[in-house]
Amino acid sequence: MLAVLGLGAQGGEEIVLASDAEGADAALDRLAKLVAEGLEELPETV
Repeated sequence: MLAVLGLGAQGGEEIVLASDAEGADAALDRLAKLVAEGLEELPETV
């Protein structure tokens, strides 16, 4: 998560999230949702 925040991407920019680790699909889906919805107000459980 910190690596994504550290990218410094601005609204409207495209980022690509990828992983081949076990369970990565669910984690990437959740991370993509957080990024798409905005990170100003993170839920208590990220």
